[in-house]
Amino acid sequence: MREFAERLRSTSFLWMLFIGPMVLLMLIFLLLRISDEGKKSVKAIVTDPAYFLVNRQMIKGESNISYDIRDVSFEHTEFLDNPNLASYDVWIEINRKVLTNKVVKVFYREEIGVEAKIAMQLEVERRLEEAFVEDKYLDVTLEEFRNIKQPLNFDYIDIQDPGKKTSRIEGFVGLGFGAVIVLFILLFGLAVVRSTAKDKSNRIVEIMLASTSSRALMLGKIIGIGFAALVQFLTWVILVGVGLYIMRETLYPDLLDPSNWAQSSEEVKVQLAQQLSNQTQNKLLDVLYNQIDYTIMLSNFVILFVLGYLFYGAFFSFIGAMSNSESDGQQFTLPLIGVLLFSLGVGYLTVLKPENEWVDIFAWVPFTSPVVQLVRIGQGYYEGHSSISYTISLLVLLVSTGVFLYLASKLYQANILNFGVRTKSFFTKKDKMHNAVIDLGTNTFNLAIGRWIDNSLSISYSTKEGVALGMDGINDGIITIEAIQRAISCLKRFKLLCDKHKVSRIHAIGTSAIRDARNSEEFCAEIFNQTGIKVEVIDGMREAELIFKGIACTYSFPKLSLIMDIGGGSTEFIQVEGGKSTKSMSLNIGVSRIFQKFQFSDPLNQEDIRKIEDFLEENCTDSFYSLNADVLVGASGSFETFYELVNRKKFPDGLKTQEVGLSLFLEELDNIIASTQAERDVNSFIIPIRKKMAPVAAVKTRWVIKKLGIKEIIISPCSLKEGLFSELR
Repeated sequence: MREFAERLRSTSFLWMLFIGPMVLLMLIFLLLRISDEGKKSVKAIVTDPAYFLVNRQMIKGESNISYDIRDVSFEHTEFLDNPNLASYDVWIEINRKVLTNKVVKVFYREEIGVEAKIAMQLEVERRLEEAFVEDKYLDVTLEEFRNIKQPLNFDYIDIQDPGKKTSRIEGFVGLGFGAVIVLFILLFGLAVVRSTAKDKSNRIVEIMLASTSSRALMLGKIIGIGFAALVQFLTWVILVGVGLYIMRETLYPDLLDPSNWAQSSEEVKVQLAQQLSNQTQNKLLDVLYNQIDYTIMLSNFVILFVLGYLFYGAFFSFIGAMSNSESDGQQFTLPLIGVLLFSLGVGYLTVLKPENEWVDIFAWVPFTSPVVQLVRIGQGYYEGHSSISYTISLLVLLVSTGVFLYLASKLYQANILNFGVRTKSFFTKKDKMHNAVIDLGTNTFNLAIGRWIDNSLSISYSTKEGVALGMDGINDGIITIEAIQRAISCLKRFKLLCDKHKVSRIHAIGTSAIRDARNSEEFCAEIFNQTGIKVEVIDGMREAELIFKGIACTYSFPKLSLIMDIGGGSTEFIQVEGGKSTKSMSLNIGVSRIFQKFQFSDPLNQEDIRKIEDFLEENCTDSFYSLNADVLVGASGSFETFYELVNRKKFPDGLKTQEVGLSLFLEELDNIIASTQAERDVNSFIIPIRKKMAPVAAVKTRWVIKKLGIKEIIISPCSLKEGLFSELR
């Protein structure tokens, strides 16, 4: 799978494969350290209605704990609400049957530190031991009792949640898993957007659509990137699992090992393991290592991630398809990012109030259900509730995923090919069906799809592809087998694009390389057999006529002008006076002919420039030297590249002509002539097919300007294609 392989080769993917688990382990370690730090200075009230501890002096040890013993009992609500008890941090309840049930309940307002718990438990247990023996509850000595006694079970209870209905630590662990889902959906969803926009911008998508459907392309991209996400997650699971094991064996080998409590008294160190063997001193540690069923959590994580990723992937793929650039995609994803962050907020609400009616609603909403359900699973919510609601939630998410993937595929199909579309007029009404015009040039094949609406040409889609039809054969009057194969492959893709845009008729025009080739008829017949496209081969004068008509669609020629169309095989010149063509010619001085005729240095030297200019002198007829014009109107192609190099920006969308200062234009021509192949290769304003021949085109253009005394430069985005469209109105 292409997308999967690209992700695995990505440097950022490989970095995140290892950095992610390291960061996660550091955060877990930090949370464990923080969870060790509870309240250290504790003021405790002890209720002892059976008079076990009344009149006994409790020792205030190193842990800074003070005790107030009373021979009363009260409900937990009184400890919570009575203002007279508000100063107490802890309520220790000594029940009447403590001797037999071995239970001491400890209610706290704020989490108590581990050291404080240890000291408090030892102190209470010591005093109870003394009471049991000295007050004759047991007919044994204190020493004998200590040898045979069983440790008390201290039950720590949050006074805000005495029934232990909520499990916040477990819930936060579930929220952590939910946050990982959100993180992965966001990271890999954005990868879908970027990959789709990239494929559109470099036209790879047009090639891929020649052999597959847009739906398969969309699903392949989502699934391929999703597999990469699962690989990364499974790697994280393994690395984090190993890290947690090492952490437990080295940093937290045994919380009950007396040697781990350097600040405790010697008495605490000696008796710690025996007295507290059944106690959980660090809740988070206990949750991570003992309470979480990782088989259940991880299996549900995978299910919810896959469904959640596919659900959101439908939106991300559509955003990528309708974006004309990666920056567009980033802007369009902001609402989705907001929804994902909102789902985390709902997850936090679930931790605090799992029974809230809004939580029940969001547990069914596909946008938020993956996070909410993971929190509930972490809390053990479905151990006390029916799992039917969870099953229904999964079904809702599954059905929603299927529906939105289907809708996204339709929108994807309608938008995936619309990159850099030039729309020249608003669609006011559907007057005519779309036509397609293909210009089969010597270097480049150009496709335009459009129609006339209210006397205005509307081009709904346009693209170009470097075919190099004249390479290795134009000066010998033949189209090579390799060039034929490149041409047919390109036209198959163009035919697919025409089908996608529901084109009613395709008009294909063959120019210099085809009309001069001895195997022209065989070439056109092979194209028709393999693509169904019939190629009309035109002569040079007809080509010049169409070029003039194309530019005349949007430019009125207010001054005496000369149109110049730089082709690979030929160059057309049309003199225009008073808005009418007065002279036309087509000369076989195309850049591909010149490039293949001579061996050039890199960069061009003066001898190379002289060769090109001598060739032009020899092959331009007397009619060329009789041309007279103040304004040179460059027709599309190379002239658009010259404009972009002068202005350092893309040629504007639309059919409007652009004026370029003559001095700046000549200066840029000099720069192109002096440039190296390596410099042109990295210049994004020069399309690949022109990177080798741009200096030749620049020398020729500069020679024409100087020979004819041109004073102004106008560049038109129109040429042969638009000229043929003008005849179809």
